[in-house]
Amino acid sequence: MDQTALVKPPLAGGREFINALAAHGIEVRAACWLSATYNDDKWFLMIATPVADAGEKGLVLIEIHKLLADSPQWGIDPDDVSLVPSNHLIVSEVEPLLKGRTGLGAVRYYGFKLGGRRVTDAYIYPIAAPVAA
Repeated sequence: MDQTALVKPPLAGGREFINALAAHGIEVRAACWLSATYNDDKWFLMIATPVADAGEKGLVLIEIHKLLADSPQWGIDPDDVSLVPSNHLIVSEVEPLLKGRTGLGAVRYYGFKLGGRRVTDAYIYPIAAPVAA
């Protein structure tokens, strides 16, 4: 009997990466791994951040490449990271899904659409509210 291994994204690496972004002053409003097709093991990490609103996306992508190059143990390819504005549809969709959730682990999502995209699988990270300075 032929068995196909289920491929999951690097969930722990994603959490470490999100924490590193926060440590570098990059606010994350929502973050999730998305898989868009049944016959492809391709995952991408969608991150909603205000820096994408402010036109600083290019500078942040450079910082992301540096972070990921310095941390290969996270298992994240920079080309798999997608930055979207903080007012992206995904933010308003994941907030109610995570209501009352605590902890750092990613929450599996079993819907068919997320952030305006058709998905076959998703893992959503709970995001702590930003601390006021």
